[in-house]
Amino acid sequence: MMKFLRSYLEPRRSTVVVAGAQSEQHVLDNSVFQGTRLGPPLWNVHFQDVALAVPPEFKETKFADDLSCSRGYDREISNEAIYNDLKDCQTSVHAWGRRNRVIFEETKEEFVILHGVEGEGEDFRALGTWMDTSLRMETNVRKMLSKARPKVTALLRSRKYYSTIEMLTQYKTHVLCLLEINPGGFYHATDTVVEQFEKVQNHFLREMGVSREEASLDFNLLPLSTRRDIGMLGLIFKSVHGRAHDDLQQLFPRKPPATHTYGTKLQSHRHSLQLCENRPGTHHALLRRSVFGLIRVWNRLPKAAVSAPSVNSF
Repeated sequence: MMKFLRSYLEPRRSTVVVAGAQSEQHVLDNSVFQGTRLGPPLWNVHFQDVALAVPPEFKETKFADDLSCSRGYDREISNEAIYNDLKDCQTSVHAWGRRNRVIFEETKEEFVILHGVEGEGEDFRALGTWMDTSLRMETNVRKMLSKARPKVTALLRSRKYYSTIEMLTQYKTHVLCLLEINPGGFYHATDTVVEQFEKVQNHFLREMGVSREEASLDFNLLPLSTRRDIGMLGLIFKSVHGRAHDDLQQLFPRKPPATHTYGTKLQSHRHSLQLCENRPGTHHALLRRSVFGLIRVWNRLPKAAVSAPSVNSF
């Protein structure tokens, strides 16, 4: 096995061929070759112990060769103190890199402080969603709309060639998917921000002469806000039933059973899969708008719904 791995990691000569033209040979050395089965697991083994360099008070998240370190702070802590803390974390990780011959790209390193009023830093992308320091999600929504609006314009120009049902099918295929990329990432945004999505869909329906009610009942195209609500409740359903990632399941802890022995009329109508509602911090307006605000809805759903055999039937 060691001989096999040694052979795999030896320098290799490579050429690029385009339309029959061949480049000069160049050497691939100290590289994990893209497209091979061994590449990702070997890199993960090499990169795994970077977690040991991250201070214990930070939470580290790795994805391929990306590393993010984060932690929460009390509101009384100044941004200057937070930055000093972040720099200490960065220094520790860079020291690990020097020991393990890993070079971090300076242009891709950044510090960000998330706060509704006093946030600092540039907008950044996390798993496909653009985040701003105040979490208003305006940048993300603007970028999504910049892709969806031209599609709607182009689609409407071709409406004389298609029936109404064909046009709505094309809308679902080419536009709806752009308006629903990572909805959990911007679900907490205010109504004034996300209603811009609704305007795009309403404009398309108005141009097609289809009312919102007809779109819902005849073409299975619900308002986007309703679709997001259903999707986020589906996320809670999968988390409660152990069908989501462990990290997601931990976000929705079960409510401990009642300690008293007497029952009430209200309790008798509640299902047995109750989640904790009033956790510290969940009173904040931003969190009430997020998926955590739907926990109150989940706890009041009928027993038959939360006990459904699948998320589809739920």
